[in-house]
Amino acid sequence: MFNLYANRMRALLGATALVGGLLTAPILINAAPLANSNGSTTLSLTSDPSAITLDTVPSFDWGSLTTKAAINENGIVGSPALQVTDSRGTDAGYQVTAKATDMQNIDEVNLPIVSMTLDTAVSDASLTGATNADIKSGEALILSGNGNSNGTKQTQSTKGNIKISNNAKVGTYTGTIVYTINDGALR
Repeated sequence: MFNLYANRMRALLGATALVGGLLTAPILINAAPLANSNGSTTLSLTSDPSAITLDTVPSFDWGSLTTKAAINENGIVGSPALQVTDSRGTDAGYQVTAKATDMQNIDEVNLPIVSMTLDTAVSDASLTGATNADIKSGEALILSGNGNSNGTKQTQSTKGNIKISNNAKVGTYTGTIVYTINDGALR
């Protein structure tokens, strides 16, 4: 009998605790918004004048030519493509110039170059290439980017042309082409 009484008490206490818990629990109600308000977002971009780079520039290896063949103009496509990244976020554009140094053999004898030129082909409307840019006589403009040339842009190809004087001596000659990027372009 005592067990029966104890079981009924436990059941009664359990039910009381359950009802008491429900009465003290928070009640959630799905309420409709009373009004809307809007905040704002702002971002101020500034230009970084150093955020323009020459990523890749072409090199040229004319291989082996006879002295007779070298007096005619010989052209080859350089590798890799000329590539510029302009992350300045302006419409300033840019200009890329190139200048060839003397080509010398191991005895530091200069190769008698008649002409060395570059032709840059482009397919992007924001770029202007060059034809017969004389890089031997001085610094020559080989690529221009206009005010819409932001981002990464590259040439389709850059062809190097060389012509040697008929008094050239046999040997292996090496030189350098110095590429420079300048702010601003023709708009």
